[in-house]
Amino acid sequence: MLTPQLQLVAALLLAAVVLWVLGYRIRFRREWHLIGLFDLRRLKNPEGFARWVGGVGLLLGSITFAAAALAYMRPDLNSVLGPAYTSAVLASTAALVLGVARYIA
Repeated sequence: MLTPQLQLVAALLLAAVVLWVLGYRIRFRREWHLIGLFDLRRLKNPEGFARWVGGVGLLLGSITFAAAALAYMRPDLNSVLGPAYTSAVLASTAALVLGVARYIA
């Protein structure tokens, strides 16, 4: 049975892998169909938009990998990890939304 600490690490690792793979596939493999809720035909620069979204996915995946490593190596920092990770994700989401505005026609 996994301890709660290892469950946290496993959940973070799973989330990191999903985010990183999606970011990679969108940015470098040009699998734009993975971006939901956007009609790419209505954008000024669909390629730039996809690079931006994929880059943010890679960034979020990397942040999540770092959070998993920190949770595993320093379980005493869990009380700081939660708010710090949440702040990083919210800041990345805000950057994504603000960055997308330049591609909308």
